[in-house]
Amino acid sequence: MKEMFKTGQADNSQYDDQGTAFIWMWSVFCLFHLARRISETGVTDPGILYILATFFSLVAVLKPRLIYPFIISVLLGFSATLDTMPIVSNHTLMRLFLMTGMLLSFLYVFVQQRHVLRITPGDFYASFAPFGKAMLAIMYF
Repeated sequence: MKEMFKTGQADNSQYDDQGTAFIWMWSVFCLFHLARRISETGVTDPGILYILATFFSLVAVLKPRLIYPFIISVLLGFSATLDTMPIVSNHTLMRLFLMTGMLLSFLYVFVQQRHVLRITPGDFYASFAPFGKAMLAIMYF
């Protein structure tokens, strides 16, 4: 705890592997989400937001320890989902709430650390995990 006050950031290194795994899995999910959207709706042009979100998700799959492609893909996915409103499914609504939680968690860590380059997957995951677990419980009950 004393170390946190000296550096201004908590040691979330124990969460780095979990954060990296979460980033990888979410990014793979996003790639499948776009493929499903194209196959089910027959959309030949998914839109620039989905294309950019897919690009950054692909980068996050290949480099899951880099948090910035992940956050950019979440932000673009959030914007693309809002662009399709008001037509949404329950699945899309839950995805929107999860992305909101991810963005708020990232913002919280950013405010806490006061420097965007210090944020690690472990920092993000330590902040987001309680919200993600609560959303999972809400979804199943």
